[in-house]
Amino acid sequence: MASSLLLRSRTLSKLRPFLPLHPQFHSILPHSHPKLGLDLELGLRLGLASPPQFQKPPFYCTSTVQPQTFDPKSIYSEFSNVDLDSHQILPKRQWESLSAILRAFTSSPWTSDRSLAIYIPSSFFPTAAKSFRHFFLRRCSLALFDHVSSIESPNEFLLPVFFDYCLNAFADELKQFKKLMETADLTKPHTWFPFARAMKRRIIYHCGPTNSGKTYNALQRFMEVKNGVYCGPLRLLAMEVFDKVNSLGVYCSLLTGQEKKIFPFSNHVACTIEMVSTEDLYDVAVIDEVQMMTDPTRGYAWTRALLGLKADEIHLCGDPSVLKIVKRICKETGDELRVHSYERFKPLVVEAKSLLGDLKNVRSGDCIVAFSRREIFEVKLAIERFTKHKCCVIYGALPPETRRQQASLFNDQDNEYDVLVASDAVGMGLNLNIRRVVFYSLAKYNGDKMMPVPASQVKQISGRAGRRGSVYPDGLVTTFLLDDLSYLIECLQQPFDGSEKGCVSFAFFEHSASCLLRSFQLLLSVSY
Repeated sequence: MASSLLLRSRTLSKLRPFLPLHPQFHSILPHSHPKLGLDLELGLRLGLASPPQFQKPPFYCTSTVQPQTFDPKSIYSEFSNVDLDSHQILPKRQWESLSAILRAFTSSPWTSDRSLAIYIPSSFFPTAAKSFRHFFLRRCSLALFDHVSSIESPNEFLLPVFFDYCLNAFADELKQFKKLMETADLTKPHTWFPFARAMKRRIIYHCGPTNSGKTYNALQRFMEVKNGVYCGPLRLLAMEVFDKVNSLGVYCSLLTGQEKKIFPFSNHVACTIEMVSTEDLYDVAVIDEVQMMTDPTRGYAWTRALLGLKADEIHLCGDPSVLKIVKRICKETGDELRVHSYERFKPLVVEAKSLLGDLKNVRSGDCIVAFSRREIFEVKLAIERFTKHKCCVIYGALPPETRRQQASLFNDQDNEYDVLVASDAVGMGLNLNIRRVVFYSLAKYNGDKMMPVPASQVKQISGRAGRRGSVYPDGLVTTFLLDDLSYLIECLQQPFDGSEKGCVSFAFFEHSASCLLRSFQLLLSVSY
């Protein structure tokens, strides 16, 4: 009798781990009693019972339930039709889990970077992300939660939903930012200055090497008109023009980063290139050393002045290296371009031998060019200690009045200061009474490592020797070390390379972009 041979459940429970599973026994069926199943299992292991023949109930199902799938592109439209009054929110545990998923999604740099594609700026992204989290949590169903929490990449699933939400919920804000971005297209900088584009300007390019009278002729025109502006690369050069123009009876103000001198009733301004206003109207504007528009650091200021100055007549002074760029700009802006070519007044001669590494070979009228402040003062002290010469020094970081005093001392023939030790600042149009330029070195530190001085800069600095009005008949140039002489000759023999690209900067975007940005910020402050 099988029933009489069944052991008690308590006894069989102790034997269960040590008994083999009967091959005909499967598992406790859903409709079996737990205790009965235990007794049957142990009885089958002991061989004391036969497997019962169970009848499959009508509700027993062997098929697997397929999980519900969702299309992220249709979720926003489905959410928009949800009746919040009758919609049942998620249970607390699922709510917290979904909140964590949404926070991870909105705090991911991956999400914010891709949001720029629909013009969601980084400043507005936190506001949009917070609103989206609340929107999604309030409308999410339990089935959608199960899907989002089970997939491997929820961020990729949520991104289209987030985009659809932002495009509908923040349509005005995104439209404003899109307009701002389109207006700030860096490929069309001439469109940033609509007032200058409305004018028919004349551009006169005074093209030639140093010491050829380019700036002199431009300044003559500058002083003839009722009002004008001079834009120079250096504070010292702006001060020089300021002093010269006022001494000739034309009232002129000075505007630099360090100084501001406004003369009453003056209609002329001498300023550094970064300080020029593109809002004022001028009869004539002079932009000196225009070849600097290709400089990676400061070039944007020259491009800004050329594109944005509201002047009937603009005089550009520089070498031929940027003539192609100026022609292309004038073609885009519709301005009239005239080119005046110049040659040097005095020849520039390379001395056959250097100073042979000995500062005792320095002579009156020499300008020793060094590329670090430490070298400038080392050379000055050595010359004054071992020779009879007295030195003036000029470098960029000197206070304006000190630089002006040092330049005046060197130009004055009636004192004992007959040698100048200077940085590459002397190459930027300064009118100094230099007989010979001596390069103490032809390598300079570029912020990372020592590099050869570019050929264009070597030619610019060398041209300061024997300037117009100088007491010396010719301009001479050489090096302190004999090893540098061959590189000097090579640089001077190189033709001017025609640059193909100028520099622009978002920093000088002064018109519609700034207005749009202010209106965009105002819209955000009012809305939120």
